[in-house]
Amino acid sequence: MTPLTAAWSGVFAEAGMNKTVTGSGLATARGGLFVGALVAGGIWVAVVYGLRASIVHNFDMTVRRLAGSA
Repeated sequence: MTPLTAAWSGVFAEAGMNKTVTGSGLATARGGLFVGALVAGGIWVAVVYGLRASIVHNFDMTVRRLAGSA
């Protein structure tokens, strides 16, 4: 799920996915890498969105408590 590894495997698919390439071909390996990159990207988006929502909520509650309106 690291972007650097995904980019390296996309450029050098033969070296990055040796068993997949030899078993079913380079096009299938690159397709699988593309799908995997989309899934990993979705997971990263969900994690970042969740962290941001939590931080904003905690910040808002702290500001309200400090202002005396909570």
